Amino acid sequence: MSAVSLGPVPQWIGGVFTERGVTWLVLPAEKRLEQTIAQHFRSYPLERWPLYPACGRETIAGGHLIAARWPGLRVAFMWIPPDVDVPPTCWTPLLAWLVRWQEDLQTPRGVPSGETLSVLLELAQAILKMEDFQQVLFSITQKATELLQAERASLFLVNKEENAMDTFLSVRRDARGQVILDTWTHISVPRGRGIVWRSVLDGKLLIVDDVRSHPDFYAEADAQTGYQTRSLLCIPLVVREDERADRPIGALELINKLEGTFDAHDRETATLFAAMAAPMVRLAQAYQELEESRRQLEMMNQFLQAQVQASDAELQKLRIQLEWQKKDPTYRARYHRLIGHSPAMQRIYETIELIKDTDLPVLITGESGTGKELVARSIHEASRRAGQRFVAINCAAIPETLMERELFGAERGAFTGAYQTTQGLIEAADGGTLFLDEIGEMPLALQAKLLRAIETGEVRRLGATQSVRVDVRVLAATNRKLEQYVQEGRFREDLYYRLNVFRIDLPPLRDRKEDIPLLVDYFLRQVMEALHLPEVYVDPQVIQIFMAYAWPGNVRQLENEVRRMATLGHGRLTVDLVSPDILRGIEQAPWIRSPAVGDVSAAFSDQDLNLERLEAWAIREALRRVRGNKARAARLLGISRRTLYDKMARYGIVPSESAELP
Repeated sequence: MSAVSLGPVPQWIGGVFTERGVTWLVLPAEKRLEQTIAQHFRSYPLERWPLYPACGRETIAGGHLIAARWPGLRVAFMWIPPDVDVPPTCWTPLLAWLVRWQEDLQTPRGVPSGETLSVLLELAQAILKMEDFQQVLFSITQKATELLQAERASLFLVNKEENAMDTFLSVRRDARGQVILDTWTHISVPRGRGIVWRSVLDGKLLIVDDVRSHPDFYAEADAQTGYQTRSLLCIPLVVREDERADRPIGALELINKLEGTFDAHDRETATLFAAMAAPMVRLAQAYQELEESRRQLEMMNQFLQAQVQASDAELQKLRIQLEWQKKDPTYRARYHRLIGHSPAMQRIYETIELIKDTDLPVLITGESGTGKELVARSIHEASRRAGQRFVAINCAAIPETLMERELFGAERGAFTGAYQTTQGLIEAADGGTLFLDEIGEMPLALQAKLLRAIETGEVRRLGATQSVRVDVRVLAATNRKLEQYVQEGRFREDLYYRLNVFRIDLPPLRDRKEDIPLLVDYFLRQVMEALHLPEVYVDPQVIQIFMAYAWPGNVRQLENEVRRMATLGHGRLTVDLVSPDILRGIEQAPWIRSPAVGDVSAAFSDQDLNLERLEAWAIREALRRVRGNKARAARLLGISRRTLYDKMARYGIVPSESAELP
């Protein structure tokens, strides 16, 4: 008979009800117990009622009595004394166990000790809490080892194919005699081999005093573990699938009695233990299967959401392109290299439109890789100087001794080696635009000459006696805090104000992540044209990873990552091609750091929480902890090895790499 669902305890204490043909009675035990029972079970002779545990009827006072009557007038009882603490949530498995235990009332049963009953109640309470599937099974194995005074024990579970039983976990006694988890023992016993399979197939508890004389002894187990088995007791774990058939789900094997051999008392205790342990194991397995199904549904939901997000990003991109197509063609051409539709980028476009036709200087600020030179070129290409030269110089890349000559030029004979007159970059930009990148690195002495050139529109070459008129618009860029440089005396205040007539502050990529899909598409199509690829593809999970990463190198780093991935993947951007540095950057971000594995969920913020990223992190962490051992990692995660292999393949996880993660 299957376990019944009784509902909340307070609703049926003291009541009688029927479910699946079985009549249940739960009532407070009183001195007039016989009258109370007879009122509900009148058709069954009172003298035939076996009380459990065995005791005089007049002494049953206090506590509760649980009774069940099956069709055919079979009745079983369990009395719970008032001094035994039984949480109400544990009564349902007790009743289910009572059904199983008292199925054949004609078979005499021994009376279990108070210690045995307490252990069984503790296990019932643990399984109903369902905090940790592995911990519940460890508790079952540990308590059996303690009760039966064994040296070691292993919990075997039949695999899905039912062609072998694998060790789910093992326990052993340490030097102090405490039962602890044995993390290094793993055995797989083929079907039909070993005493454990004989016990399961026959459905009987087996006690073997000398295992080496038994025909089914599986010597390979001792060879693998290095232990020496002398005697054992094997408990088959069988659950009732329906009213006609039982199904074996595994066995609990206890090895080497501490003193003597396993006896008849151990047999009774083990039988009682197995009757309750088997439903617990199956319930835990069912819970785990349900949890796995729920997780798969959530992962599918996440995948569909990612697909929708990718579609929304594509639609948004097309919408923006359509809006641009409605504008003047020359306007679109001016900003074709600036990609983004975020509010921050829209403000930059508007600023460029306002200042493009003036000749006043512009100071462009932003972190490295944000595209300061692209903005400068866009200003130049949108201005009336678009047909003239755009001359760029990186002030940090030229030695101080050469910078003056590069900017202002030199007359022949101005210094040793000056065999001809050379034109400086300011002169070369006459009529066009001069872009001074990293302006904060320019030496102070040269800053004064630059200021005079900007104010007067004249430059004087090294060694020259006359100045040359130039018509140049100056654009400057820096990733430094020039205001602080001015206060420290490292940058001229007058030059700072002369350059800072108009200012454009470029946001870092992490502050405009909504532009990432457009940037990825732009860079990917550039690679497609360069490599003559017929098509390109971006895995939505890649976009999710990119959106979660901080991008310290900004757009430049994103461009290099897309180009690298597209080249390796022949136009396909998939998760397995993402740089390890980016994956580690995501795992080490503030929202994923945690002092303990149990606190990981609290370390994720709502906007960063993603089920697949959490699962991939958990798999990597498990593999790292067990040094890449996949079997142990699967046990640590509470999943099968086959499921672990599938998930590792899905996320592109390599055990040797995972073991090295911080």
